[in-house]
Amino acid sequence: MAATILYSLLFAVLAGYLAALVAGRFEIEHAFAVATLIAAVGAASFVAESPGESRWTQLSAILIIAPAAMVGGYLRRRQLRARLVDLRRSRHQ
Repeated sequence: MAATILYSLLFAVLAGYLAALVAGRFEIEHAFAVATLIAAVGAASFVAESPGESRWTQLSAILIIAPAAMVGGYLRRRQLRARLVDLRRSRHQ
């Protein structure tokens, strides 16, 4: 189960980053859309799950994996801002 959560976490960061990359602007907002989709599927799965079964995977999707998509969008925005700072520095030299 820990391995499932770990690779889901990594792919969520990647999904948030790619959403921000493809969008070209509003990076955080597009990563938030991905996070919302992940959380919605996790919540639907949580509600549909039988009472006797483990719900850790669904809870991790809602509480850990969905916010990880936001991290991906943040990383993309940070990358763009660093590039902008470098461009400004090179113009002033």
